[in-house]
Amino acid sequence: MDAKQIKFLQLFGELSKIDPTDVAGLEQTLLPIIKLEFELGTMIWEYLCRTQTIPYSKDADLSAFCGDKLLEIFYNISSTKTINAITDPDVPIITQFVFEFNPNVDKGLALQIVQDSVITNKHDLAHIYLTHISRNRRINFGDYLKTLVEHAITQHIKKLATSSKNMPFPKKQAILLQEFIDKIRGANKALLTQRLKEIS
Repeated sequence: MDAKQIKFLQLFGELSKIDPTDVAGLEQTLLPIIKLEFELGTMIWEYLCRTQTIPYSKDADLSAFCGDKLLEIFYNISSTKTINAITDPDVPIITQFVFEFNPNVDKGLALQIVQDSVITNKHDLAHIYLTHISRNRRINFGDYLKTLVEHAITQHIKKLATSSKNMPFPKKQAILLQEFIDKIRGANKALLTQRLKEIS
């Protein structure tokens, strides 16, 4: 057993003594684990999500900690590794907490990650995110899509302003967004469908 393993076991021992609802204590103990080794940190993230699924998913504040606050902490240390962690098909529980249970998925870093995946044409990632967000009962998915569509259109218009070519709105973006627009009801459905037709 090397020094890193010993340090991890010490930190995990401290973490296991903390009440799962003591988010400040969990954050304080988890941060040194992530800095010690990112993968060990994600293992603890998964551990918290799995062992506390019911109480965490039912409480908006605890869901925000596990899905939003931890996302921010991990992302600030390594954005690439965090994107891999939140889309790992072998660890779907983290994806659920970040996008399906997170009451803040429609703002901040979580929103930025989805917006970036759409406008940079990372459609596989965007599809994973949006599929989970469409199940999030703590936000209005129609309003969320409105924010996403308007951002995509704004970014396209900015590109047009700096280009000598008259580029059409990316077809794959329009198809991806329309797929999820078709899932909603109400005024936003017709409005967003029309907005995509106008820009395409």
